[in-house]
Amino acid sequence: MAEENLTLRVPYKDVAQWLVERKKLPSDWGKLLNVLHHKLQENLSSIPKSTFPKAHQLVEERKNDMNAQLLEEVFVLLLQTEEGKQKNFFGKYSNKTVKEVNMVNKMYDKYNLKLAEAAKTLVQKHGFDIPALKKQVHSMEKQRKYLGDKAYELEEHSKEAKNTYKEECKKFGVSGDKLEEETLDLVQELPKLFKLVEKELSGKKVETFLKLFFEFYKHNSGEDLPKDTLAHLKYVNQNGDETVGLFNARKSDPKGKGTKDLKVKNKKRYDCYYKFSDYWASKKNNFGIVEEPVDFAIELVEEEGTASQIEIVDEGKTDWEVIDKGEAPSPLEEKIDFEEETIFSDTTLRESLISEIMEAQFFCKQRIA
Repeated sequence: MAEENLTLRVPYKDVAQWLVERKKLPSDWGKLLNVLHHKLQENLSSIPKSTFPKAHQLVEERKNDMNAQLLEEVFVLLLQTEEGKQKNFFGKYSNKTVKEVNMVNKMYDKYNLKLAEAAKTLVQKHGFDIPALKKQVHSMEKQRKYLGDKAYELEEHSKEAKNTYKEECKKFGVSGDKLEEETLDLVQELPKLFKLVEKELSGKKVETFLKLFFEFYKHNSGEDLPKDTLAHLKYVNQNGDETVGLFNARKSDPKGKGTKDLKVKNKKRYDCYYKFSDYWASKKNNFGIVEEPVDFAIELVEEEGTASQIEIVDEGKTDWEVIDKGEAPSPLEEKIDFEEETIFSDTTLRESLISEIMEAQFFCKQRIA
């Protein structure tokens, strides 16, 4: 069998011992390799940059992996320079750096330690580095699968949330594409709805119902119903939707004394809804006040050999006086009282009114049945 076709099957862990048994490595090769590797690092790290720039650059690039292979490459670069080529009368290299690198290189060759270093690297890579990388790859594959499943799950949740959002928007009669603008439009629709409800509740049908309702009860029981029975429905039937302030004033004084200003204010009870979009815009713009940026004259100064520092340079341009003028009111807020609600917009009064309407509806259904 030809020598080049010869295949040796040696366990990678036993390569170094296999070489020792065949006299290719000394028995104490481990100690020799450690000493020589320390000498290699010392010599390569001391290569002067000015004399051997290429060799120095190569060492800097591979300073975390110094070995016999790097040593050979550096030695070749040293010999490519005029300084490295020079020899003395005895044929030895004149430059100290070249001599030391050559000596270490010869020591590697003398004890066949380049082969030992290769065997050690083989054990390290095959026994530790490659298995560790395989575990890392396996872990990352699991993580990739998990993140892929999670991304799919989140995508489905996102679709579900979008569909739910669209359904909820449909309930309010908006598309949801420009929710803020659409909501502001809905706010302006409220006065129309309030006036429509007010028209129905103030109409003759409700008035007739209330009259028959109280007469029916008196006819059956012989007594009048308590005054607070369907009180809100009666009030709206007689007065319509009014501000809470006017409502409370009429309750305390049925004759309506001292309600003149409240009645004037009541006429503008829906103004806020029509101007709500402008009011909202002013709110978003901090009540319409635009703050101009202040130049604090702060410069970032970086000095040689020191970290970056912040230097405050006051050229007399900065006004440091703090003047507290209080919170500026919105021009719209001065004209519109947004806190004043009506019977329809006030939660408590509206719920009481709805409850009375449902009671009246139930009464009608019983009579029809």
